[in-house]
Amino acid sequence: MVAYVDTSNSYNQVSVRRFINFQSGNRYYALSGSTSLVSNAYTSERIALWYANGKFWLALRGSSPGQSIAVYSSPDSLTWTAESYNVGTSPIGPSAVGYYTGSINILVYAN
Repeated sequence: MVAYVDTSNSYNQVSVRRFINFQSGNRYYALSGSTSLVSNAYTSERIALWYANGKFWLALRGSSPGQSIAVYSSPDSLTWTAESYNVGTSPIGPSAVGYYTGSINILVYAN
């Protein structure tokens, strides 16, 4: 998956594109899958995206320095739910480290 802001989106709304992997012989290929917009998610900063505990997670900061970090989750990468609009404020966008099958996940931002 890739989270991004399309340059043609004048509101800086976050999109998520999922890729489907398949194997052919000894090679792996990624086909472009579905794309979805994340409701009420707007940024011109770094976007953190990870998978943990059966859900996809996304964190971002608004377009202006010092805005709150917002966190969203999705069971399928198509529909996103806001988990929190105010994790903390930051002058830059967040980063994340996740452990795919475990519960050790870290969201990092400057304060």
